[in-house]
This record gives sequence, C-alpha cells and structure tokens, in this order.
Amino acid sequence: MRSNQIGTSVAPAVYTVKEVCTLLGLQKSTAYLAISRGEIPSVRFGTSIRVPRAAVERMLEVPQQKSA
Repeated sequence: MRSNQIGTSVAPAVYTVKEVCTLLGLQKSTAYLAISRGEIPSVRFGTSIRVPRAAVERMLEVPQQKSA
C-alpha cells in the first residue's frame, strides 16, 4: 500500500497486478489469466493494467449468512 506525504497509510483507488497478487494470495500468472477472463475487473492505461480497489474489496468480502 502506498503512503501519503505525512506517512499515514492510504488505500489507493487502483492496485497494480503485483499488489492484487499480494492481497489475494495469487501467483502472477493466475492473476493475469483471471484478468483476461474477466474474473478480476481491470482497466488499462496504455500498457499498464490496474484493478479498482472496489473490485478487490468485493472479492475479499465474506458473504453474510441470513439468520433464520
């Protein structure tokens, strides 16, 4: 995660593929394959691929079970 000028941690709006691999515990080849299949949403800036933070957060959410 990046930090701002005063040294506090700030979550970026987008992550690099390397950061996504770290966050999700994936191999780089697995992440690129999932991106190419559309399983991990991404945006391209020239040759760079970025993954929106919101998409990563959705992947990390644990579904809540309904109480009966």
